[in-house]
Amino acid sequence: MSKLYGDEYGKVVWRAEDVKSINGAWSLPRCEEWLEDNEDRISERLTELGWEVLDVLVRQNNDEGDDDE
Repeated sequence: MSKLYGDEYGKVVWRAEDVKSINGAWSLPRCEEWLEDNEDRISERLTELGWEVLDVLVRQNNDEGDDDE
């Protein structure tokens, strides 16, 4: 399995264009400003959701009897 970023996996990034795809009325600089203003909240929520996903997937793997040992 290849590593995306060294020892980091599943990295998520957002760009102004992503916000603009949701709110096309905003300019790209406005979208970038919004991302800057909300970066902490976005990061916190992505981390919360990421932990939920890890928990579910690891438990599913355990339920399937996959064990490296």
